[in-house]
Amino acid sequence: MAIVQDGILWPLRFASTTPGDLVVTVNAADETLTYPTVTLLRNYYAAYDQQADASTDGGQGDALELFLTMLNTHTQAGTFSLVDGSGDGSSTTKITHDTAEFTLKWTNGSTTLDTYSHFFGWDGTADVTSTSLSLSAVNAASGLWRPGCYRSEDSREQTPYVASTARTTDGQVRHSRLVTPKKQREVAWILLNQAKVLSEYEATTDPYGAFETAWDDAIGKGWRFRLYNDISTRTGPSDYTVYRSTNLDPPHHNRNATEPTLWDVSPVSLVNAED
Repeated sequence: MAIVQDGILWPLRFASTTPGDLVVTVNAADETLTYPTVTLLRNYYAAYDQQADASTDGGQGDALELFLTMLNTHTQAGTFSLVDGSGDGSSTTKITHDTAEFTLKWTNGSTTLDTYSHFFGWDGTADVTSTSLSLSAVNAASGLWRPGCYRSEDSREQTPYVASTARTTDGQVRHSRLVTPKKQREVAWILLNQAKVLSEYEATTDPYGAFETAWDDAIGKGWRFRLYNDISTRTGPSDYTVYRSTNLDPPHHNRNATEPTLWDVSPVSLVNAED
């Protein structure tokens, strides 16, 4: 049985409500397809969970599902499908067409979606063509941190309290305690490969896969993100909890004390951020 590995999906955000177009060839017919309209400052995820674009929890739309929606606007016969082709949750986009070979023309002059090609696992510098009706992205999609192990510390969600005590002149003691509505949690990971921690060592096929990238691009900005107990299972909201970090000091700058060639992500303080 495979060892369960946890992980984080951090949000992707578009700089325009109209992210762009992609020229796609099916049955030798080129068509310029338009990525669906999105909402500025809303979170999207490379999740493969088919969640619709909505404002819940700061945004929950599946950016890859929107990519698939775009592909299926091609007027040639047949249907595209899209899955995580990695088999282990590492988020490698695999596109299949049921009747014909196809090409994603990232370098075509009419393609403007190349700015966001890394969201889906391509680098936008080359056209890519299917083989045997399928095409796998060259890289992992952006927005996923997969440490390759399970967290070393987890306080689980705990209720924080705001309390005070006062004593009157006649010696009586009075207490006041308020319960804050959002639970807190601390998690940590140890003994990680440097490619999973520091951006400068990211693997060629996982160019956004370091915790530092997730921190710099999203978590350290105070954005919400998803914490999964099993990163290979991403079917919907029941598989994750949405959090924000409560401390913006980077937690990933420490080598492990006993194995200095490896790195730790020290306890990250979180607060539940679900609506």
